[in-house]
Amino acid sequence: MTIKIILKNLIRNPVAIWGKLYVCSLILMLKHRKKRLVINGSSKIALAEFGFANVVHDGVSLYNVRLGDYSYVSYNTVLINSHVGKYCSIGPGCRIGLGKHPLNYVSTHPAFFSKSSTILQPALCNENESPQFEEFENIQIGNDVWIGASVIIVDGITIGDGAVIGAGSVVTKNVADYDVVAGVPAKRIKRRFSEDTIAKIKETEWWDFSFSELKKSAATFRDVDDFIVKYPK
Repeated sequence: MTIKIILKNLIRNPVAIWGKLYVCSLILMLKHRKKRLVINGSSKIALAEFGFANVVHDGVSLYNVRLGDYSYVSYNTVLINSHVGKYCSIGPGCRIGLGKHPLNYVSTHPAFFSKSSTILQPALCNENESPQFEEFENIQIGNDVWIGASVIIVDGITIGDGAVIGAGSVVTKNVADYDVVAGVPAKRIKRRFSEDTIAKIKETEWWDFSFSELKKSAATFRDVDDFIVKYPK
């Protein structure tokens, strides 16, 4: 066995891979220490922008993602091409933004539409040709959104402020502000509040309040009527 093969096997060793990810996580936390970023364990992170006090749990993959203040991502979640608002709770095992395949082509295989495909090289599509199919689209997730465990959100979706996505759901359509949705595909179960109450909550834009202001008024968040009285239009 040559030195080259030995080194290659060492690099591919799970312990070595975990160690590399762990070191990268430490470097990111040091870089963003003023933002109090916390990364638990080893996660794959690239092209990510962080807000204040974000928490990323073990086994998370982030690519081209922006996290708003105080939002967290639970373990083993994949988040790609997504803008996440403030105070969002993203559960474990979610798959958000994994790309699309064309249904109107003869074949749905990426060799026929994806220049970045590593499955078949060289790709069958013309590398100099402009893309005929949009493989990836950005996902917009509002503020104060709760996404349950093992949720799948397809590309190009917008999730409104205050929405709740039930565990195991597959979201294929936009979700309105303060909607509770669940199922495969996800459908509206109910509205969290009346239209008038939703409008009043959104007008406050409480997610932009300072931490000290939120700390003073935290008790009012347990009763929506008290909250609206404290923060009228």
